[in-house]
Amino acid sequence: MKTALHTDLFRKFSIEDAIPLIAQSGYEYIELNAIPYWTPHVNLFDFDSKRKDNLKKLLMQYNLKVIAIGTNTDLAILDRSERLRNVKYCIDGIKMSAELGCHLVCTTFSGNVLLSFQKQKQAFQESLIEISKAGVEYNVELAIELHPGSFIDSTLRAVNLLKSFDLPNVGYLFCFPHIATFAGEDLIQALKIAKDYTIHFHLADTPLCANDHKHMMPESGEINFPKMISEIKKSGFDDRYLTIEIYSEDEHPLENAIKSKALIDNLLNQSNKSESKTQ
Repeated sequence: MKTALHTDLFRKFSIEDAIPLIAQSGYEYIELNAIPYWTPHVNLFDFDSKRKDNLKKLLMQYNLKVIAIGTNTDLAILDRSERLRNVKYCIDGIKMSAELGCHLVCTTFSGNVLLSFQKQKQAFQESLIEISKAGVEYNVELAIELHPGSFIDSTLRAVNLLKSFDLPNVGYLFCFPHIATFAGEDLIQALKIAKDYTIHFHLADTPLCANDHKHMMPESGEINFPKMISEIKKSGFDDRYLTIEIYSEDEHPLENAIKSKALIDNLLNQSNKSESKTQ
């Protein structure tokens, strides 16, 4: 497993300024923030070919590889025209991923917990059918995470929904803080439930309180990171990436990016040593 950094830690910087700083932090891999409502580094609604070429040059110059693109548009919204617009945005993310040699796009279960489950399920399924087709065509997977307020509120329900859809190139995004706070779940148990469907991870710490969800540096909140990293390693995710997403620490992004990478890399090394001793 390898660590990546979500660029939303540097959301106060342009992508042109963020990339050199991320490289300085020691990362080789990034997850690109293209979430339109989240101070995106790339807004696919108006990201033209010139800016795309400049991004490719910057990535090459600083030896960084994009391993995922976050899109997070509402794919369960009941307004059909808005939903189709959001589907197109996600598919544009898939196409851009393929151009960058990346094979993963991230989104959320979205929707609204207060609205009809069945109607949102149908809308979400129709969205995913089109996105899945594009994913197969471009060899890009879609990882979907729980998110506060969305119409799916637990790992078990998420997995059951994905199982019922049975779509290729679609899987679960295991987000530590969202599962631990919004869903209120034990992360070890959640991983056991989602193991066969998990294709990506978002790592951040948080207080274990549903009303105090944060994305903090590893080992600065209440999540047991040594235990979780060990469990992930034992579960056979060696070919997957761990994206550090700590946007709550954006006052000192360079320092916190460096510290977070060192913490996770150290836990991975410890887990590797433990595995070697037991073999």
